[in-house]
Amino acid sequence: MKDVPPPFDYREVEIQRGVDAKQLYELSTEIGRPAITVQLSHSSVQQSSNMVFKRSVPLMAVATLLVLAVIPDIRAAVPTGCVEIESAHKNQYLALGGRYNENRRHVTVSNNRQQWNIVRDGDNYRIRPSRTANELYAAGYTYDSDRRHVFVWELSHPVIQGGWDIQELGNGRYLIRNTHENEFLYSADFPNRGSIFTWRGNINARDDTQFHWRLSSC
Repeated sequence: MKDVPPPFDYREVEIQRGVDAKQLYELSTEIGRPAITVQLSHSSVQQSSNMVFKRSVPLMAVATLLVLAVIPDIRAAVPTGCVEIESAHKNQYLALGGRYNENRRHVTVSNNRQQWNIVRDGDNYRIRPSRTANELYAAGYTYDSDRRHVFVWELSHPVIQGGWDIQELGNGRYLIRNTHENEFLYSADFPNRGSIFTWRGNINARDDTQFHWRLSSC
């Protein structure tokens, strides 16, 4: 039995790093091609050399490459590493406060810049004072029926309440939600302007600037 030739000729496409694939190809015109040749190229550390890799792959694999080239990783918008965390409500920086007890330290806001280290942890993040393994977390201690204390745990090991979901709002602003308590971090005006809590009740955090934070790489 003879091989049946494909209805379309093979062709080469090139996926370029940093270039929108939609500017190069119309994906809908590729439908029906059983396979095409993909050329992936990137510059090595030395600009004088270039590595090229070619192979024939099914259409679905090429479609996946094109989609990945077009759709950015949303989490990539969250700064990690050394970061300054600023309250958009008060234009002051999240900072270490005084001790609550031997193992816990308050956080507050200050005009002085405080450096934090944001570390990706699976789909969430850990927030630590710079150059320490201590962690920002939502405590089991509550201030009242609406507010939960937020501390830095100072025993230099992870705590279950130390996971945070950081959501980009746009305009350089973010929401910071504790994943264990499902509560948003906010900069309170009560009992004083330096108070930091998570809010225990239902709230539309997107529309309340007390819950908005600016994250700037340092």
